[in-house]
Amino acid sequence: MRAIIITTLLATATVMPTYAATDSLVNSAFSVLRGIVESQRDLNPEQENKLGRAAAVRIIGKRSLATDKSLYHVTLLVQALAKITDAPPTLTGYHSAVIADDYSLNAFALPGGYILITQGLYDLCEGDELLAVLAHELAHLNLKHGVNSIKNAKLTATLTSATATTLSTTELAKLFSESAASLTDTLVVKGYSRSTELEADAEAFKMLRLIGVSPMAFDSILRKIGQSTTKNDATGGFFSTHPSTDDRRKNLDQLLASIEPTQQ
Repeated sequence: MRAIIITTLLATATVMPTYAATDSLVNSAFSVLRGIVESQRDLNPEQENKLGRAAAVRIIGKRSLATDKSLYHVTLLVQALAKITDAPPTLTGYHSAVIADDYSLNAFALPGGYILITQGLYDLCEGDELLAVLAHELAHLNLKHGVNSIKNAKLTATLTSATATTLSTTELAKLFSESAASLTDTLVVKGYSRSTELEADAEAFKMLRLIGVSPMAFDSILRKIGQSTTKNDATGGFFSTHPSTDDRRKNLDQLLASIEPTQQ
């Protein structure tokens, strides 16, 4: 199954573009904020894309990105998962990056279809475990957990207030910076809530079954992360401390128990 998936996607795989915190990116963000302020509606695909790019810049910082087979490998798998599981379309498709000089155990899903994984977690994965990690991150995107974390933030109240339409360009720049920082803080530092992580795990479980991969690959990588001597180096992202890896494995056991033995 995996061989067929990879073969069919070789010609269509796209890697995550390299972005810098340029004036162009920041300036385009102003239109994102004004659009939210003026229309008082949810973020559209273009706005999600720009916010996700800005958050990626913050997470990556001055770290280097892999350009070897690890990047190609991750890109193929993300493209395969998105295509076969009918993931919602994004403005520019789904993009991936491997943070080459980060050996913590983590992965992040950013609005607009951007998935980052650290070299440390990539190296830890064996066999279908990488698919399990990427399915979890894609689930966060499908369920719009990142976008919802911004909508629930204090920033949203500011943007939709009665005085928001009078904000200056400088004030809008500050708000955009705060929104990207808020998203990054949720993903990297705080992590999602227990219910949100378990929801993403359940969605990833469905994806793995759909593509014919045993969900036990998920249990395997969670066990390895929990046992890793470097686990304390990472917070947020895939290695969320709420719930713990033990709680997530128990939840996976419940999901496995809900299906027929012959279907596992």
